[in-house]
Amino acid sequence: MSEKNKKKITISLIVVIAVALIWFLIISPLIEFKKSEKEVLNAGKRYFEVNKTYLPTGNRIKTISLKTLYNKDFIKEDIKVPNSSSMCDENESWVKVQKKNNEYNYNVYLKCGIYSSKVDHKGPTITLKGENEITVNKGDKFKDPGIASVSDNTDGKIDTKQVKVDSNVNINKNGTYEIKYSIKDSFDNKTEVIRTVKVVQILDKIVKKETDKTNYYKGNDNNNYIKLDGILFKIVGLNEDGSVKVTSSEPLAFVDYNSVDTWLNDYFYDKLSDNVKKYIKTDSKWCNEEISNTDNYTKCNKYGKKKAVGLLSVADINNSKDKDGNSSLLGQQSFLLGNQKDKKEIKVIPIENKVKTDNKNIVSGVRPTMNLKSNIVISKGNGSDLSPYIIKGTSTRVKAGSKVSDLKIGEYVNYSGFNWRVSNKKDNGNIQLVLDETLSSDESYLIPEFGIGEKYYSTNNKTNIGYKLVNEFSKYVNTKLLKKQTIEVYNYKGNATYNSKVHSNKYTIKLAEVSMFELFSTSTSDNYWFKESDGKGNAYANSPVGDVVKYSIEENNNSMIKLSVLVDGKSTIKLGSGSKNDPYTITK
Repeated sequence: MSEKNKKKITISLIVVIAVALIWFLIISPLIEFKKSEKEVLNAGKRYFEVNKTYLPTGNRIKTISLKTLYNKDFIKEDIKVPNSSSMCDENESWVKVQKKNNEYNYNVYLKCGIYSSKVDHKGPTITLKGENEITVNKGDKFKDPGIASVSDNTDGKIDTKQVKVDSNVNINKNGTYEIKYSIKDSFDNKTEVIRTVKVVQILDKIVKKETDKTNYYKGNDNNNYIKLDGILFKIVGLNEDGSVKVTSSEPLAFVDYNSVDTWLNDYFYDKLSDNVKKYIKTDSKWCNEEISNTDNYTKCNKYGKKKAVGLLSVADINNSKDKDGNSSLLGQQSFLLGNQKDKKEIKVIPIENKVKTDNKNIVSGVRPTMNLKSNIVISKGNGSDLSPYIIKGTSTRVKAGSKVSDLKIGEYVNYSGFNWRVSNKKDNGNIQLVLDETLSSDESYLIPEFGIGEKYYSTNNKTNIGYKLVNEFSKYVNTKLLKKQTIEVYNYKGNATYNSKVHSNKYTIKLAEVSMFELFSTSTSDNYWFKESDGKGNAYANSPVGDVVKYSIEENNNSMIKLSVLVDGKSTIKLGSGSKNDPYTITK
């Protein structure tokens, strides 16, 4: 065969293949689609012939969907996408009928993959004013921004007043609401657009509403509590940058002033959960000014290094007072920032009466103070002490069956008939608990002697309180779920100081007396021993007024007990919500 003939045959084959492909890929599917389109149209006509009462009157339009035609058996076999096993869209495909000049006109729209009918099937385009999602603070005034424009591919520009607006927004209740905007064109194609409105409580806006022009809470308000992990804080006021200053509603530990900054920013801050830490301003400035007159001091002019956790200043207390001298911050012992002018000693001032002292080694109840970032969303709570504000995403109730390791710092646990608080979480999942009250049996307080003649807390000497806890007190506290812990007893030569470098003795035990530096070691009701002592015949104890004093062991050789224990993190939570009135219960 000549090359010329071969070339003709090749070209002929290419043409045949091309025609076949065009037929298979374009013409045949289109014929099949047109056939399906006609089938749906005829099914729609039969439907209205059978259901004549459904036929429209006047200029109205009636629509029957492909899905309904299936359900009513007007189409027996599935309408499929050409050259495919996929179904045509039964929700978006329809037949419309309209009466014109005393005759019913039928139109079909069939959507099958890339194939669709050439008929107006799109509703008008609604363009909203503002954002499609709006966040509004609870109780604020809210007005729907409205509609910017409406246009249709057939009808052109449409008056916005024709849009139907349906809203269920309740500005006085937290929640996510919808505003629905809907309209139909002349061919009855409908468009619906939804605007989401989130009604939330924004912390700084709440504070702004509840404060005066100084941005401090005034008087003995009961609407200024916020819970961070399991610790209750009071709202102090609003800072210039929109952040919110909060302070612990109770003293959390007894710390000497010289090392309180380390305790606040290392020990305390480290215990908080990551969910809470992300809302804390870590570069906050704290007052560190020398002052002489505490009564008239209302403005700080000098600040120390920026850090996450600090203390209230004398100015904070004075600015929070109302005209009668009342303040929601008064009534609890704590450090205040206020260095004494013209002297080297640090001034430590109890909040209630601002008694001045020049003793820089004083040990006092500490209330950590922090600044929370602006625009924080509150998920629940009304700000009372029983229903404090909760930051969204920071407080998820631990479910029954969860492990003890899931608990948060400050939450309450009932174990062995006593209430405890989570004071620490170990890397291995075990948790430290501190007894909420002092140890008792049959409603009587257990009061062991510290041990006359003992220099330090010890578990080796039979007359010492440490020995008695290990060997006698297991009959009062079930140790089944407790793990052995290694405690350090520092051999102070003088005053006890946090993070001291002095020599220590280590003991591995299950029951230990609490340390004055441990979270939730404070109380304003009972007096009890701490494991710290000065080696000079003086042991430290909490006094009934919530301060720490040194007792001469020979003169005052007994007091109550407040335990610190380590619980197996694999233990299981049974019941409760983790609050003081509804603590978690745990089991093996």
